[in-house]
Amino acid sequence: MSPAIVKRWEALVTADDPSAVQAVLLGFLKAAAAVFTVMTALRNWGYQERIFSVRRARAPVVSIGNLSLGGTGKTQIVIWCAARLKEMGLTAVILSRGYGRRKSTEEGLIVTDGNEILADADESGDEPALMARKLKGVPVIVGSDRAQTAQWAVERFSPDLLLLDDGFQHRGLERDLDVVCMGDKMLEAPRLFPAGFLRESASALSRAQFVLLKTRNEELYQAQFRKIFGFFPEESTAAFTYRPESLLDHATGNSVPISALTKRPVYAFSGIANPRDFERILKESGADLAALKVFPDHHRFTPGEMDRIVGEARARNAMLVTTEKDRMRLPKGVPVWSVQVSVRWTRGEEDIFKRILGAIKK
Repeated sequence: MSPAIVKRWEALVTADDPSAVQAVLLGFLKAAAAVFTVMTALRNWGYQERIFSVRRARAPVVSIGNLSLGGTGKTQIVIWCAARLKEMGLTAVILSRGYGRRKSTEEGLIVTDGNEILADADESGDEPALMARKLKGVPVIVGSDRAQTAQWAVERFSPDLLLLDDGFQHRGLERDLDVVCMGDKMLEAPRLFPAGFLRESASALSRAQFVLLKTRNEELYQAQFRKIFGFFPEESTAAFTYRPESLLDHATGNSVPISALTKRPVYAFSGIANPRDFERILKESGADLAALKVFPDHHRFTPGEMDRIVGEARARNAMLVTTEKDRMRLPKGVPVWSVQVSVRWTRGEEDIFKRILGAIKK
């Protein structure tokens, strides 16, 4: 889907005072969402009543997932969790669907065995590729059948914990803890897709045991969150945002402090679910934003596109900058810097980590 169509759709579903035409279009989207609501409800009922099979892995499973359409910090939370477990001497294996991979449909593809990277982003998808490069000593496996890859992970690596990336809607694998990440953008249109940003109805959150709120204004977020999810216990929530760490040179692998952006003209581009976070980080780092080009989430950049982008950046005498996830999808040798980020907790870091450790000790 083109950026222009996505932008128009987002404007439509978030309109406070829709025009007559917008109201008609939104009515069609709400009708489609009603059908989708019935379908997801029937699917969830099938799992609840065990009509659909649910398999149990021979290791504890913690799912880090979404209720909404991306941009909630899920990938960075998985990275944070795996890194903390490793610091404690515990072994985690990350299981991902490998969204966007295109070179292989093989089940149970090992992206990294913890020591060596065995697959690139084309084979694994950008998020597993990013996790493999940021985490040393943590195996990452992709496959659409999570139960099958879980079995393989246990046989191959004997982990203390299986981390199920983006697993909230993947109910065929039983889990010991369901964690859901939620971001500010979801609250702009808290309706089911395609009439809003939700993958499931709000009541689906009752399946989760812990919610992580990605927000810079928790007081405002909590007030809005409680209007929709008032049934969810406040003590089972934590809050975080992103901390920019450094800039990584795509061509050489060298890094410089994020302060290198200060007062520099920057040509930025991204293909992520929530580009507003990226724009905010650049501006707060002191960059002089000469241009910001937005592509659809998981966009595959062609050599021709990159030639044009590089040319436009040079014409502006600007530093070419993208996100670390987008960097996974770039052709080799592109003279671009990527912003490296980490999780910054504002509340509840130890609370959620204790719950994760509790899942291991069950």
